[in-house]
Amino acid sequence: MIGEAILRALSVAGSVGFVVPLFVVSVGTLALSGAARLALCWTLSVAVSVAVTLGLKALLVDHPLLSSFPSGHVSLAVTFYGGFLLVLSAGSLSPRLRLALTLLLSALIGGCEGVSRVALTTHTWVDVVGGGGVGAAALLLGGTWTWPGVRGRARRRLLGACAIALVLALLVGPPLDQAIRLASRRI
Repeated sequence: MIGEAILRALSVAGSVGFVVPLFVVSVGTLALSGAARLALCWTLSVAVSVAVTLGLKALLVDHPLLSSFPSGHVSLAVTFYGGFLLVLSAGSLSPRLRLALTLLLSALIGGCEGVSRVALTTHTWVDVVGGGGVGAAALLLGGTWTWPGVRGRARRRLLGACAIALVLALLVGPPLDQAIRLASRRI
């Protein structure tokens, strides 16, 4: 019972309804703090991740083995949380080391998300690995690791805004995700 609740919580952490409020607040705060280029790079990464994931799902919807490929939760988790780690770790590490550590932590985040998706029988490991690959590739394409991150007041502003957005995401995330799912089935 407790194990399933943890798996469901992990699954929600990678859902569109949960991530969108966090992402919008994070990118908006970056842009307003003078880091518009960084916000744009991160937005590009997330947009590429979502577009490729949705494109592959549309292409493979009738495939007998790959109808749920790739995992959107995993690709979004890797791109969003990986981007967030890159933004916060800037200035303290070299770009290469930041990228290596972020990809490692993103793999861990994607792995946790993937375990929840497989345990809840929503996806297979092939879907999870595919989602992780899409997310990591999108993160690399965005070039977020090459821009200086945020420091000082801007960093505190970002963390504060995200703390508020976390409460918002917890409140509106599940119903928003449900509404998105219903709308996508109608398309």
